[in-house]
Amino acid sequence: MLVGSAVATGFWRLDAFDIGAIDSGLVQAGEWWRAWTALTLHVDAAHLAANLGGGMWFGYLAGRQIGAGHTWLLTVVGAGVANLIESLLGPVGHHSVGASTAVFTVLGLMAAYTWRIRYEFPQRWARRWGPLVAGALLLGWMGTGGLSGIDKPEVIAASTTDIVAHASGFFVGAVVAVLTAAATVHHLHRVEDVACLFPLLQF
Repeated sequence: MLVGSAVATGFWRLDAFDIGAIDSGLVQAGEWWRAWTALTLHVDAAHLAANLGGGMWFGYLAGRQIGAGHTWLLTVVGAGVANLIESLLGPVGHHSVGASTAVFTVLGLMAAYTWRIRYEFPQRWARRWGPLVAGALLLGWMGTGGLSGIDKPEVIAASTTDIVAHASGFFVGAVVAVLTAAATVHHLHRVEDVACLFPLLQF
């Protein structure tokens, strides 16, 4: 954290931004690691603090469901994949840094996992789809940097918020969560099947 803060405030810049920030042209040329190293770089202390706050809170909530180790592993892998997708499909001149992609990856992870793990329970439709709806609302509220569809084009163009990265992170996190939850549900069903055999063994 101290190293990240020193680099973010310009006190100890080194070449971190030159060799670690996302540059779509360089990523497309083969420097794929930038999709992950960019997650550790921030433009200033406020940028770092905002991502730390959001990431720690959503990470804590997701960790209570999936486990801390699984949550952080899936978040880091998913956020890197989301950055990689944006870099490979986006314009060559695109540049970005920051862990906000990871923040929205863990948000998507939490929302979709909660939805999938409870999907087979008997419940009202609002309760069943509530986690995904809440996740999407938080993405729209926090991930657009205050922009809306009625803002002027020049206002949107001047914004430094990487909305595509936020949406990509949420999407990748949701996909990973659905796969993880499906594996968990399958495992639970197998445990239930084995448990049903115990009464038979008594005979």
